Amino acid sequence: MPAVAGLLRSERWERVELDTGHWPMFSQPRELARVLRAAAEGP
Repeated sequence: MPAVAGLLRSERWERVELDTGHWPMFSQPRELARVLRAAAEGP
């Protein structure tokens, strides 16, 4: 998986951490929607 880890460090990706468990769509749906919308709109 080192090749994949290298790809994730490129400028095309942004890591976003949510204070949630495995199912953010249930525990923090609004925050998840905000993150997804921002990603879809692009830079």
